[in-house]
Amino acid sequence: EGLARKLDSDLSVTVLMPQRGEDYDMGTVRRALAGNLAGLILASPGTRLLEGFVPTCPTVILDSDGSAGSFPCIDLDVRNASAELASYLVGLGHRRVAYVGISRDKASLQHRRDGLDAGLRKLGAGLVADDLVLEELTVEAAFQGFLTRWPTWLQAGATAVVCGDDLYAYGVMRACRVLGIDIPAALSLIGFDDLPYSELTDPPLTTVNLSARELGETAAELLQDYLTSGLPPASRVLATSVVVRGSTGAHSAA
Repeated sequence: EGLARKLDSDLSVTVLMPQRGEDYDMGTVRRALAGNLAGLILASPGTRLLEGFVPTCPTVILDSDGSAGSFPCIDLDVRNASAELASYLVGLGHRRVAYVGISRDKASLQHRRDGLDAGLRKLGAGLVADDLVLEELTVEAAFQGFLTRWPTWLQAGATAVVCGDDLYAYGVMRACRVLGIDIPAALSLIGFDDLPYSELTDPPLTTVNLSARELGETAAELLQDYLTSGLPPASRVLATSVVVRGSTGAHSAA
């Protein structure tokens, strides 16, 4: 949305994206480059893809979290968001936190989890031993995965669950309804991305806002600067923030 709105009227946008949360690969990129492109934006590319990527037109990388090398890039301050999230959870009394993530070769996704873990440890808390790592980025995958993993997490003392994407949080929320787990009285739940539906869930989802609209708008600005000047623009880092809603609450050790 932000990208399309900010681009000059003489430029059009073609979007190539995988289904069911699958990653795009070098073959997808080559198909894009085979077209008559003025410029290219790669959103959240995998680390190995970037290692083998050779641009044939002005290119801007989004959300690589430091793995873009010399390419102009727009990254999100995921580490700060994770540290803020850890502080927020510990402030509510949560000491054992479970994590739901996706199995992807992407630095930004891994740093969501690692930054949270580091922040929790610094404050005397931590993640429970076994993450729920899923192959598909779907609500159903998180729903089924949580049903299977919850007994282990409960035994480990988990009082909060952080999901690396809001879609996973929706699946966990659905599973909690089936299991009779009250959110947030019995379990606090947090997502990442602040998708449009997250303020409409029951309860509304606490999540990390990753500035999706600003990311698109900034990508358009940098690519247009690149096309106009012929020089790679300076990379940027966008701020993130925790959006507190009704899915999190205080935990009492008693």
